[in-house]
Amino acid sequence: MMKLLKKIGLILFLSLFFINNGCKKEKCGCEGEVVFELTGVAGYFNYNEETKFASFSDADSQNSYYSAQFTICDPYDVWDMITQYPMEKQVLVWGRVSDDCMKQMSYMYNNLYVLRVDSVALDPINNK
Repeated sequence: MMKLLKKIGLILFLSLFFINNGCKKEKCGCEGEVVFELTGVAGYFNYNEETKFASFSDADSQNSYYSAQFTICDPYDVWDMITQYPMEKQVLVWGRVSDDCMKQMSYMYNNLYVLRVDSVALDPINNK
């Protein structure tokens, strides 16, 4: 019985070690590898003035089951750029996208990304 408990303990320890080491900074997060770029993608910002948290969702995913969500990297650095437009206004966004480290925890997070915003403009077509 004691050997069985030791084996179970060893398995749990190794599992925790691999789970906690899953997120490598060079592969995910704001300092991670760029997986694709947004070039004038239409969508909406969501931001909180109090917490300075910001995210972006593209307009195409607003009406679909699969909705990509982009957490804004370093929101303090681009705060004035993203808050110059009200959240209900559709904007065009340019930036570099990396995988969110949460993707390595579970397949349920496969739609999460982080976005380093380079520029933002009001979408002239959808804001007449």
